[in-house]
Amino acid sequence: MVALSVGYTQCPDVCPTTLSELKAAVEGLSPAQRRRVQVLFATLDPDRDGLAMLKEYAAAFSPASGRPVLGLRGSTRAAAALISQLQLVAERKPSGGAGYTVDHTAGVFLFDANGRLRGLAPYGQSVAELRRDLSRLLTEGASGPPGAQRVAHAN
Repeated sequence: MVALSVGYTQCPDVCPTTLSELKAAVEGLSPAQRRRVQVLFATLDPDRDGLAMLKEYAAAFSPASGRPVLGLRGSTRAAAALISQLQLVAERKPSGGAGYTVDHTAGVFLFDANGRLRGLAPYGQSVAELRRDLSRLLTEGASGPPGAQRVAHAN
């Protein structure tokens, strides 16, 4: 299964909090389950998030005995397509020191092994609840409930 978080590496609070909580939730799973969860972090700010920076940032949140967190970066157009496809909010706001911040949708998108979007774990959900969501999705497997929808990949 895939747990997708979106944001940017210079995010002052939401992104590192989300990724830290996701790391803790994955580490709370059994070792076998940990290896079945792929955490992805997709940048919504490809102009500032270079590949080396994104790789280092994502690695800081990799769960022990789990798969490494993978950072995803595409062109500005690819980021816009992801924003549109997942119906995200992502707005640049002027900021003194950083030049700008990106106000964006927070939470973790949960996909089953067949790439179907199965839910969104909201920002602020407890680590225990997030762990239960991950475990439930792993237990259900790829069959999923009726009406689960497949999300196509952005190009």
